[in-house]
Amino acid sequence: MKKSPFVFFALLLTLSCISCKKDKEYDMHPNLNVADDVILLHRPFLYVTQMLVKAVVDSTLKAAHHTIIDSALVTFDPTNNKYIFEFTGKLCLDSVVRNGSFTAQVDTNFFNQGAVTKIIYHQYFEDIHLITGNDSMVCTGLQNGSYQFDRFITDAVVSKDSLHAIQWMAKLHFSVTESVVTHGLSNSVMLFTGSSSGFSSGGYTFSTEITRSLAVWNCPWIRDGLISVEIPDLPFSNGTIEFMAGTLCNSAIKYDFEGNLFLLWMKEKFLKY
Repeated sequence: MKKSPFVFFALLLTLSCISCKKDKEYDMHPNLNVADDVILLHRPFLYVTQMLVKAVVDSTLKAAHHTIIDSALVTFDPTNNKYIFEFTGKLCLDSVVRNGSFTAQVDTNFFNQGAVTKIIYHQYFEDIHLITGNDSMVCTGLQNGSYQFDRFITDAVVSKDSLHAIQWMAKLHFSVTESVVTHGLSNSVMLFTGSSSGFSSGGYTFSTEITRSLAVWNCPWIRDGLISVEIPDLPFSNGTIEFMAGTLCNSAIKYDFEGNLFLLWMKEKFLKY
């Protein structure tokens, strides 16, 4: 029987107020704030990666130079080898409303070893969150049946609301199975690893490490994976974010701060701290 997300939301509210450690009570809201921020940081950059791969292998886009992918108008400029993704406030498959655009400039064939792609954001919003930053990736070749890429993100800022923002830098690695070229992303697996550091919207420094690859296949959400989070200035300084869908396709996630568990969903109304 499918559980209602409101059950998890009620559990989150119940657990998030206080937690005990050595007979003391601590407010867990700062931990939840950082965990939410980590989700809001990883989500756009992983989404952009998926959209770009979908565009590169799309046969309609190659022939007609424009198509629709996940509610976005995607245009390919063959002269400059540039992909343009434009969003107009429609709900995307992962339950996020996107506005604005981003472009991806590739200096050669995307899957060629050494190919460099630079991504530029133009008033790009996910729900109410404006995304900015320097973003590039390089293909490091084909290994064990998968194309390998290194991803470099610097000076990234994600607005949390009108008063608060998240600052971030990351070095990520992702791979996609070779079959993506002939069968598309829906029949391929993408794996993400890497580390990052930043400054949360609540004013705390943090660092992350993807300790179990974030896996995406035939689903708009991350199905599996684990991100370890360190927040040195908080009593519960170590935690994990686990993606719970597995063989299902949903946005379930679990936060664990030294045994204090919080179950919720990767949707705007739940990422409220």
